[in-house]
This record gives sequence, C-alpha cells and structure tokens, in this order.
Amino acid sequence: MAPDLQALLKNWGLGTPREISAPSNGTNNWVRLVRFGADRYVVRVQRTADQRKVAAEHRLLTELTRCGLSFEVPAPIPATDGRTAVATPAGLATLCRQLPGVHPARSEREMELAGRAAGELCAALADLPLELAPSDWRRPLDTIRPEFAELGDLFALLRRELPGAASDWLATRAPEIDRAMEELRQRLPVQIVHGDFGLSNLLVAEGRVSAVLDFEIAGIDLRFADLVTALHRSAPDQVTAFRRGYAAFTVLSADEEAALPMMVRHRAIGSAIWRAGVWRAGHATLEDVRVRLEAAHELDRSGPIVTV
Repeated sequence: MAPDLQALLKNWGLGTPREISAPSNGTNNWVRLVRFGADRYVVRVQRTADQRKVAAEHRLLTELTRCGLSFEVPAPIPATDGRTAVATPAGLATLCRQLPGVHPARSEREMELAGRAAGELCAALADLPLELAPSDWRRPLDTIRPEFAELGDLFALLRRELPGAASDWLATRAPEIDRAMEELRQRLPVQIVHGDFGLSNLLVAEGRVSAVLDFEIAGIDLRFADLVTALHRSAPDQVTAFRRGYAAFTVLSADEEAALPMMVRHRAIGSAIWRAGVWRAGHATLEDVRVRLEAAHELDRSGPIVTV
C-alpha cells in the first residue's frame, strides 16, 4: 500500500513539492525524494517496524550527530506535533533532509573511503551504551524475521518453492553456522553496529564519504559486523582497499580475524533468510530470495575472501 504523499507531508507543514522521485535502490521501505525550491527531503515509510524500534533508531541517530563524525547521518525532522515518526496505514513515516552526495563506485579509492567510514563509525558506536541499540542481533537465525517461527518451517518452504542444491544446503548448514556464531558472541567483543553497511547506504561528495544512511537494523552484534557486511560481496582488490581504510580507525584482534570467515558465512545466510521473510510479508519476489540463497551457497562452497 502506497501512502498518500500529499496528505503525509502536511504533518510537517509542507505543501505540494515541486519535484518527486524514487531512489533507484532499496526494497524494504517506501521512499520518495521531494523538493521544495532549494530544500530537498527524504520521506521514508517503514513497512514493518514498530514505534518502539523507530524511536530507538532516532535516539541512536541523535547521539551519533553529537560524536563529531567526519560524515553526516540522517537526522529525523519532528512533525508539527513533535513526533519524529508519523503512523500511516502503510507504516511509520519519517522525514529527513536529503544529504549531499552519490553512491560510491567499487573503485579502489572509493572502497578505501568506505572502509574508513566503517572504521570511524565502529569506533564511535563503541563508545555508546548498549541500551541505545534498536535491536539485539545476538540471537538465533530463526528469530530475525517474524514470518518463520522455526528454521524448519523456512527450510520446508524453500525446498518446495525453490527445489535444488541451495535449499538442501541451507537446511544442513544454517544450524551449524548458527551454533558457531553463538559461541563467538559469547567470547568476542560486542557493541552497537550499523547492521547494513554497504555502498548503497553511503554517499560520497568532493572526494570523501559525506553520509552514512539507513540505520533501520542497527543493533548489538560482534563489533566487526559492519566490516563483514562489506566483505561478503567484494572482490580481492576491493577487500584490500576497504580493510586498509577500516584499519585507520579500528584494528581487529587475532581472535576476531580468525572469526571473520564464519561471520561472513553467517551474514550471507542471514541475508537470504531476511529476504525470505520480506518475500513472505509481500514486499519482495521469490527471485530476490533465490539470488541471495544461491549467493550464500556459492560463498560457503568457495570460501569467503576476508583478507589479501
């Protein structure tokens, strides 16, 4: 269900925008870019998040704006009644100023810039109390989406809808990796992390990262989780550049380095499960699920590239 944008904007005392467009990426939320003269805003409707979680995300963003970061993060603009999230039939709506920049390419230079931003954000989030986290990701894979009460339900569904080697592999491998991650989370440092640190959530301008976007799934996890998100889809030269930038702010211990391959595998499987839940909720296609499932299968088979 698409919201009535004109009616929605009235909550912030805004009239008819001069220009409306949709971003080229993103499937979890309904997003529109609106322009009023020189003023540009982003309207986002979160389809599945509840009021508590969105309020926690906004508190975290407020704290990050005080950390002296070299880049910006979205700052929710209060509606005329003071709310930073407005309830609509389609979900909770927020308004932020559109931040400057374009999404980076996967060039060596821009991958290094992205790595620096990830390392800087990791260091800043390490200083914030865990109570600010909107979510806690130290939990089993079968709890990351509400559409599946148990992993067995998901395995049966995928074997029926996407029969083949990848679905059979997931049913065997996911429980093994889940147990390994539980052990790692008990002995390695945890903190608040972004949760979806990819190039689609970065902006660059004038030779630097100008903004880090979309803290919707920020939460508590192993402190190098955002590094892992960037690594699991990257080529060797991209990994080298990203890690060079990351190390300027955050250096991993030997135990964390050893844990990287397992967490990359876990991230890939979690991504497939997350997308399957979004599909069951009616906001993604079965093809989206297939792509992520087969990518996770291939990564596990070939082995993740974590350092060069």
